[in-house]
Amino acid sequence: MKTGVSDLPRSVNQGNEFLMLREKKHRVRIEGEGLVVREWRFSDCDSLAENANNEKIWNNVMDHFPHPYTKQDAFDYISMVHAMPAPPMRFAIEVDGSRKYRVWFRRRH
Repeated sequence: MKTGVSDLPRSVNQGNEFLMLREKKHRVRIEGEGLVVREWRFSDCDSLAENANNEKIWNNVMDHFPHPYTKQDAFDYISMVHAMPAPPMRFAIEVDGSRKYRVWFRRRH
């Protein structure tokens, strides 16, 4: 089942606020053979919830990670990523057209 705008969970303030509407100043997209690293989109909620709702992932992550992982958790995560200051440091990874993974980078000073 695909997520439409009306299917997305709402924020605590009952609106989609600036998180969905704010203009991004940096765009990141890296393409390789069968692989794309790109910024998160709200249309990724279904795929993120489906792939993150995995007990093996839950048992092996180092930070707080809910289980079961719901579409609301995915929406909250993507909202948090969009609210972070630029440049973007957390990305979705598509493998052969499927959004299956996520990755983030730490900036070194």
